[in-house]
Amino acid sequence: MGWLTAAMGDTGALAAVLLAALVSAVTLAPPLRQQVRRWTACHPHVSLLLIAAFGLLTSCFYLSHYLRGAPRIVDATTYYLMGRTFAAGDWSLAGLHWPQTVLGRFQLLTPGGRVAAIFPPGYPALLALGWWLRHPLAVGPLLSVALSVSTYGLTRRLGGTRFTALLAAALGVLCGALRYHTADTMSHGLCALLFVVALLAASGTSPLGFLATGVATGWLVATRPVSGAVLALGMAWLLARQPRARRTALSYAGFGLGLLPGLTLLGYYQLQTTGSWLGSTQLAYYAVADGPTGCFRYGFGKGIGCLHEHGDYVARRLSHGFGAKEALLITGIRLRWHALDLLNSEPLGLLGLLSLGWAFTQRRLRLLGFCVVGLWLAYLPFYFDGSYPGGGARLLADVLPLEHLLIALAVQHRAQLRVPEFLRRFWSPAVLLTLTLLGFGLRASQLHRQLSGRDGGRPMYDPAVAAAKGVRRGLVFVATDHGFALGHDPRARDPLRELVVVRQHGDALDRWLWEQTGRPPAYEYRFDPSQLHAVPQLLTIDPARLPRARLEAESSWPLTSAHGGWGHPVYPPNACTSQARGLELVPNSSEIAQFEWLLAVPAPGQYLLRSGWVVAQDSGLATTLRVGGQVQRIESPAPRYSCVTSSPLRVSLTKATQPLTLTVASGPATLDWVELVPLDVP
Repeated sequence: MGWLTAAMGDTGALAAVLLAALVSAVTLAPPLRQQVRRWTACHPHVSLLLIAAFGLLTSCFYLSHYLRGAPRIVDATTYYLMGRTFAAGDWSLAGLHWPQTVLGRFQLLTPGGRVAAIFPPGYPALLALGWWLRHPLAVGPLLSVALSVSTYGLTRRLGGTRFTALLAAALGVLCGALRYHTADTMSHGLCALLFVVALLAASGTSPLGFLATGVATGWLVATRPVSGAVLALGMAWLLARQPRARRTALSYAGFGLGLLPGLTLLGYYQLQTTGSWLGSTQLAYYAVADGPTGCFRYGFGKGIGCLHEHGDYVARRLSHGFGAKEALLITGIRLRWHALDLLNSEPLGLLGLLSLGWAFTQRRLRLLGFCVVGLWLAYLPFYFDGSYPGGGARLLADVLPLEHLLIALAVQHRAQLRVPEFLRRFWSPAVLLTLTLLGFGLRASQLHRQLSGRDGGRPMYDPAVAAAKGVRRGLVFVATDHGFALGHDPRARDPLRELVVVRQHGDALDRWLWEQTGRPPAYEYRFDPSQLHAVPQLLTIDPARLPRARLEAESSWPLTSAHGGWGHPVYPPNACTSQARGLELVPNSSEIAQFEWLLAVPAPGQYLLRSGWVVAQDSGLATTLRVGGQVQRIESPAPRYSCVTSSPLRVSLTKATQPLTLTVASGPATLDWVELVPLDVP
């Protein structure tokens, strides 16, 4: 009974149970039930306004209660920073003197030497509007309001009564997964809205409607390309099946014209980030940040599954590659999470499946069924289920409102359903709402509490910590990717006048940055996400005590380029590795791999360069280093996990960043550090 005790100790779960009791009380009193139905029938728009307001309040509650006031998972914090960057008028970040001061997970170096995030730009562009209005976290709750209204509208267009349309909107508001996706800075709330808006606009026959459909579809492609492709195919099918009298050139032209803004946004962002209009930012990132080569791709075969990002998952589920068996298993896992997401408990997910089957028998509903099943199938060739507590089966969350709509319409037409009589009686609005609320209170809330308690139980950067200490200027070094993304302001450039949040490396780069910016006050934001209830601290530090010349290799990850292999941070099991971390360079089998690592240079001049290595294989170390026109062969027969230091190499470095090329002929090699010792000679 521990789960029941925990649920009753959770404000959100307790409120859901009490609300379920209230709905049951109304249901058991026939006069009161009839009065509620009459009132909602007479005041549908007021009822919709109340439902939308409840959705707004519950999304705000979720943000405060479960998320503790800020984005939590790394994807959400990356979107948060992307929106802030767009609002500042840039597509990418400029590092302070060196790109490494802002480079990290889910980011890559652009052809222009800047740092860009890897996610599509559709949602960050909307989030930028929130930043312009100084309330970025209001975007999600406002999306919730728009979802309620548009779901109501689409239900009515598809033949639903006013009460049915209100039921569809209410199911969306009571869905815990949608509360999360309209509270955290994740893109799925926007995607869900774009699906509904596109279908609503397409339910008419005017060219302006198809123009709006095209705009929504194009923006969905720019937000989540796979979801956008499913919707685009659905719209193409709708246009193709239009009667000849309605199939006008203006309809096609309107849809095509509407696609342009979203497609242009996506293409231009890819051009700025990868150098190509068609260059996928995510494929470009995984090509230099993870492996084996080609691990992050859409399809089947050996070598699929990225070992740094999803190593445990790949070992557990893809030990024999990604084939039909694995695809069906992972899709089953994804759908199991999705069944829970739909109405807050797995058994109620059966209602969604039955409604979906019924929808395919109704001509006007087949397009919705196509979108739902199409999204399920579209992710079949993707190796990672992408599910987590609270967020649920997030890859499928985009169609949750469509499924709520189908369930509500099935309730309206339950006499037509070929289901046992007891199930038809069970399938009533009051029972459905009661069980959905109980599902959250007694089942789904467990997962949302898990999300709330993960990674230290709070956001990894809180500006109130600095404000409480009266700190308003200086450098704040943050060690976590989440914390950096939450704290970094792209417009803050002068730590002598303002607070500037940068990545912490614990090496010479931090010292050089402090010196180059005029030796401002320096702080370390300390937060240990491995603790159950982490307490953040802002500690004053003295960067003059950091190493003068040593750069940690993992501090410049992701790599600039990788050919014939891949590189990722590792933790060798020895005592001699600097900071217990290194950058492992792994060639593909029987290939000579070449990697480019970005070397930060404190000032143009002559240097003695040394590199530290950890032997990563029993046969010893064999690699070649090229930098500043000089070449050095580094070989050692030392046993595995031994630390090896190269001989000094005199180099002339003329730029703030210098490409350092590493060639590994066979087996992995781990670069631990690079030292630059200046020479007092011309």
